[in-house]
Amino acid sequence: MSAQSPVSRKDVQDLFSQAGLTPASTEIVVNNLYASAAALAACQGDNPLSLGSTEGVIVKFVIDKSGSMQEVEVEVPKAILEAVSAMNEAKQSVAITLSVLAFSDDVSVLFANRAVDGITQNDIPFYASGRTALYDAVMDALTGALKYEEEQLNAGMTTKVIVVVFSDGADNASTRADISKIAQLTKDLKKRENWILAFVGFKTYEAGRGTDYMQIARDMGFNALLEIDLSDPDVYKRRHVIRGVFQLVSKSVIRKSQTAIDPKNPAAGFLTT
Repeated sequence: MSAQSPVSRKDVQDLFSQAGLTPASTEIVVNNLYASAAALAACQGDNPLSLGSTEGVIVKFVIDKSGSMQEVEVEVPKAILEAVSAMNEAKQSVAITLSVLAFSDDVSVLFANRAVDGITQNDIPFYASGRTALYDAVMDALTGALKYEEEQLNAGMTTKVIVVVFSDGADNASTRADISKIAQLTKDLKKRENWILAFVGFKTYEAGRGTDYMQIARDMGFNALLEIDLSDPDVYKRRHVIRGVFQLVSKSVIRKSQTAIDPKNPAAGFLTT
């Protein structure tokens, strides 16, 4: 079922035209917004005027919940909450907002563009099953981030946008997006000089051993890459690894929230040990 937009198609086109995208990218985003209820949900969020800062950091976590992630499904919400806690404790003059999108056969928006001081574990239901609609999820996250960034800019804020995708497999379930559309959009987004596109590849015990995460990420246009080994049969070691990577991501987000993004190398130092 198509999403029902509260505004006209022309209004949506005008909004994303102001975002500095090429006509091709604008059409991709507008079409996705009209085709995806998840994309529409990803655009919602706290009123920028209520965030108490003129500096906004928009963080999007896009998390694989396909069947091969079952071994860590209990640990993922805990790890996200620890990352949220770290971001909340470290924020100073900036307003950090977080969205969490989870994907398997389809895309679920657990919450969108929420101030990190109001997020609890009840906001993070996570049950792994099904296939991998990676491209649909990435497109929904990018669409939502663009829309919310425009809201912050219209409220007089400066912005940074950090999109982090966590996945252990190649796409096998998307119905709306494909890698060429994502590559077209990310090409424009990277020209904005305030966006970071990061990809964490999970090598799991059950699946994904033959997946070239780095090539998938590069083909989508992501420029901050990390591969994490979750294939150890020891469940406690896997849990330690999953929590460690979210701690690393939260530290990276905090660092980027407090420093300027280098326009010549926006991903420099991000997701590195």
